[in-house]
Amino acid sequence: MPNDQQSNDSIEKTFALARFENANDNRKNEIELLWKRSAFYWGFIAIVFAGYGILLNTNAAFAIIVASFGVTSSACWYMANSAGAFWQKVWEQNIISDEIAILGKKVYTDIPNNDIMRKSVLMGSRRYSLSGVTIAFSNYVCAFWIMLCIPPVIEVLPLLPRLLPSVALMWLLISFIFILYVFYEARKHPSVPDEKPGATG
Repeated sequence: MPNDQQSNDSIEKTFALARFENANDNRKNEIELLWKRSAFYWGFIAIVFAGYGILLNTNAAFAIIVASFGVTSSACWYMANSAGAFWQKVWEQNIISDEIAILGKKVYTDIPNNDIMRKSVLMGSRRYSLSGVTIAFSNYVCAFWIMLCIPPVIEVLPLLPRLLPSVALMWLLISFIFILYVFYEARKHPSVPDEKPGATG
Protein backbone atom coordinates (compact mmCIF):
# COMPACT_ATOMS: atom_id res chain seq x y z
CA MET A 1 0.00 0.00 0.00
CA PRO A 2 1.23 3.52 -0.79
CA ASN A 3 0.94 4.77 2.78
CA ASP A 4 2.83 1.75 4.14
CA GLN A 5 5.54 2.24 1.52
CA GLN A 6 5.91 5.91 2.39
CA SER A 7 6.04 5.03 6.08
CA ASN A 8 8.77 2.44 5.45
CA ASP A 9 10.72 4.93 3.34
CA SER A 10 10.42 7.52 6.07
CA ILE A 11 11.67 5.08 8.72
CA GLU A 12 14.58 4.02 6.52
CA LYS A 13 15.57 7.63 5.91
CA THR A 14 15.37 8.32 9.63
CA PHE A 15 17.72 5.41 10.33
CA ALA A 16 20.00 6.49 7.48
CA LEU A 17 20.14 10.02 8.90
CA ALA A 18 21.06 8.66 12.34
CA ARG A 19 23.77 6.48 10.78
CA PHE A 20 25.03 9.44 8.75
CA GLU A 21 25.33 11.66 11.83
CA ASN A 22 27.04 8.89 13.80
CA ALA A 23 29.51 8.16 10.99
CA ASN A 24 30.22 11.85 10.51
CA ASP A 25 30.89 12.33 14.23
CA ASN A 26 33.20 9.32 14.31
CA ARG A 27 35.07 10.51 11.23
CA LYS A 28 35.66 13.91 12.82
CA ASN A 29 36.76 12.14 15.99
CA GLU A 30 39.30 10.05 14.04
CA ILE A 31 40.74 13.19 12.41
CA GLU A 32 41.09 14.83 15.82
CA LEU A 33 42.67 11.70 17.31
CA LEU A 34 45.18 11.59 14.45
CA TRP A 35 46.75 14.85 15.63
CA LYS A 36 46.46 13.94 19.32
CA ARG A 37 48.27 10.65 18.71
CA SER A 38 50.96 12.46 16.74
CA ALA A 39 51.51 14.92 19.60
CA PHE A 40 51.67 12.01 22.06
CA TYR A 41 54.32 10.12 20.10
CA TRP A 42 56.26 13.25 19.22
CA GLY A 43 56.64 13.93 22.94
CA PHE A 44 58.37 10.57 23.38
CA ILE A 45 60.45 10.94 20.24
CA ALA A 46 61.68 14.46 21.12
CA ILE A 47 62.76 13.37 24.61
CA VAL A 48 64.50 10.28 23.24
CA PHE A 49 66.28 12.32 20.58
CA ALA A 50 67.61 14.73 23.21
CA GLY A 51 68.86 11.79 25.28
CA TYR A 52 70.46 10.20 22.24
CA GLY A 53 72.32 13.41 21.42
CA ILE A 54 73.72 13.59 24.95
CA LEU A 55 74.77 9.93 25.13
CA LEU A 56 76.19 9.48 21.62
CA ASN A 57 79.58 11.01 22.48
CA THR A 58 79.70 9.76 26.06
CA ASN A 59 78.30 6.22 26.14
CA ALA A 60 77.60 4.45 22.85
CA ALA A 61 76.00 1.44 24.54
CA PHE A 62 73.37 3.55 26.28
CA ALA A 63 72.91 5.51 23.03
CA ILE A 64 71.93 2.22 21.34
CA ILE A 65 69.36 1.51 24.05
CA VAL A 66 67.90 4.99 23.71
CA ALA A 67 67.87 4.77 19.90
CA SER A 68 66.06 1.42 20.20
CA PHE A 69 63.29 3.20 22.05
CA GLY A 70 63.22 5.85 19.31
CA VAL A 71 62.82 3.19 16.62
CA THR A 72 60.07 1.46 18.60
CA SER A 73 58.18 4.70 19.25
CA SER A 74 58.36 5.69 15.58
CA ALA A 75 57.17 2.27 14.43
CA CYS A 76 54.23 2.36 16.85
CA TRP A 77 53.45 5.90 15.67
CA TYR A 78 53.32 4.63 12.07
CA MET A 79 50.95 1.80 13.04
CA ALA A 80 48.71 4.17 15.02
CA ASN A 81 48.56 6.55 12.04
CA SER A 82 47.72 3.71 9.67
CA ALA A 83 44.96 2.47 11.97
CA GLY A 84 43.50 5.97 12.26
CA ALA A 85 43.56 6.43 8.48
CA PHE A 86 41.85 3.05 8.04
CA TRP A 87 38.96 3.92 10.36
CA GLN A 88 38.65 7.36 8.82
CA LYS A 89 38.11 5.66 5.44
CA VAL A 90 35.60 3.26 6.99
CA TRP A 91 33.48 6.14 8.28
CA GLU A 92 33.84 8.08 5.01
CA GLN A 93 32.44 5.10 3.09
CA ASN A 94 29.49 4.92 5.49
CA ILE A 95 28.90 8.65 5.09
CA ILE A 96 28.73 8.27 1.31
CA SER A 97 26.41 5.27 1.57
CA ASP A 98 23.99 7.02 3.92
CA GLU A 99 24.23 10.27 1.97
CA ILE A 100 22.88 8.41 -1.06
CA ALA A 101 20.17 6.74 1.06
CA ILE A 102 19.01 10.10 2.42
CA LEU A 103 19.37 12.40 -0.59
CA GLY A 104 19.36 9.93 -3.45
CA LYS A 105 22.82 10.95 -4.67
CA LYS A 106 26.25 12.10 -3.54
CA VAL A 107 26.28 15.83 -2.87
CA TYR A 108 29.53 16.94 -1.24
CA THR A 109 31.77 14.00 -2.03
CA ASP A 110 32.29 14.70 -5.75
CA ILE A 111 34.15 18.01 -6.03
CA PRO A 112 35.81 18.70 -9.38
CA ASN A 113 39.53 19.08 -8.78
CA ASN A 114 39.90 21.82 -11.38
CA ASP A 115 37.45 24.05 -9.48
CA ILE A 116 39.59 24.27 -6.35
CA MET A 117 43.14 23.39 -7.41
CA ARG A 118 45.40 26.34 -8.13
CA LYS A 119 47.73 26.17 -11.09
CA SER A 120 50.84 27.40 -9.29
CA VAL A 121 53.51 24.70 -9.06
CA LEU A 122 54.82 25.64 -5.61
CA MET A 123 51.91 27.57 -4.06
CA GLY A 124 48.95 25.76 -5.58
CA SER A 125 46.41 23.72 -3.65
CA ARG A 126 46.60 19.96 -4.14
CA ARG A 127 44.39 17.03 -3.21
CA TYR A 128 46.84 15.36 -0.84
CA SER A 129 45.74 13.07 1.99
CA LEU A 130 46.72 14.59 5.33
CA SER A 131 46.68 11.19 7.00
CA GLY A 132 48.78 9.82 4.14
CA VAL A 133 51.35 12.59 4.58
CA THR A 134 51.47 11.90 8.33
CA ILE A 135 51.98 8.17 7.71
CA ALA A 136 54.76 8.89 5.22
CA PHE A 137 56.47 11.21 7.70
CA SER A 138 56.25 8.63 10.49
CA ASN A 139 57.91 6.13 8.15
CA TYR A 140 60.65 8.68 7.47
CA VAL A 141 61.19 9.23 11.21
CA CYS A 142 61.37 5.48 11.77
CA ALA A 143 63.99 5.11 9.02
CA PHE A 144 65.87 8.07 10.51
CA TRP A 145 66.06 6.35 13.89
CA ILE A 146 67.30 3.14 12.29
CA MET A 147 70.11 5.15 10.69
CA LEU A 148 70.90 6.71 14.08
CA CYS A 149 71.41 3.21 15.50
CA ILE A 150 74.28 2.50 13.12
CA PRO A 151 77.07 4.79 14.50
CA PRO A 152 76.89 3.59 18.14
CA VAL A 153 76.56 -0.04 17.00
CA ILE A 154 79.77 0.28 14.98
CA GLU A 155 81.44 1.86 18.00
CA VAL A 156 80.52 -0.91 20.47
CA LEU A 157 81.19 -3.90 18.21
CA PRO A 158 84.94 -3.98 19.06
CA LEU A 159 84.02 -3.97 22.76
CA LEU A 160 82.14 -7.29 22.62
CA PRO A 161 81.68 -9.49 24.60
CA ARG A 162 81.72 -6.95 27.43
CA LEU A 163 78.44 -6.85 29.35
CA LEU A 164 77.04 -3.39 28.60
CA PRO A 165 77.67 -3.46 24.82
CA SER A 166 76.20 -6.97 24.68
CA VAL A 167 73.10 -5.88 26.59
CA ALA A 168 72.70 -2.83 24.33
CA LEU A 169 72.85 -4.92 21.14
CA MET A 170 70.52 -7.49 22.66
CA TRP A 171 68.04 -4.74 23.54
CA LEU A 172 68.20 -3.43 19.98
CA LEU A 173 67.40 -6.92 18.69
CA ILE A 174 64.55 -7.28 21.20
CA SER A 175 63.14 -3.93 20.03
CA PHE A 176 63.00 -5.07 16.42
CA ILE A 177 61.40 -8.37 17.44
CA PHE A 178 58.85 -6.43 19.49
CA ILE A 179 58.02 -4.20 16.51
CA LEU A 180 57.48 -7.25 14.27
CA TYR A 181 55.36 -8.92 16.94
CA VAL A 182 53.12 -5.86 17.41
CA PHE A 183 52.85 -5.38 13.65
CA TYR A 184 51.76 -9.00 13.21
CA GLU A 185 49.41 -9.21 16.19
CA ALA A 186 47.75 -5.86 15.47
CA ARG A 187 46.86 -7.05 11.97
CA LYS A 188 45.98 -10.60 12.98
CA HIS A 189 42.43 -10.02 14.22
CA PRO A 190 40.74 -7.23 12.23
CA SER A 191 37.87 -5.70 14.21
CA VAL A 192 35.79 -4.61 11.21
CA PRO A 193 32.34 -6.22 11.40
CA ASP A 194 30.47 -7.47 8.35
CA GLU A 195 27.81 -4.80 8.74
CA LYS A 196 28.23 -1.10 9.41
CA PRO A 197 30.71 -0.56 12.24
CA GLY A 198 29.30 0.63 15.50
CA ALA A 199 32.53 1.77 17.14
CA THR A 200 35.95 2.92 16.14
CA GLY A 201 38.93 0.67 16.37
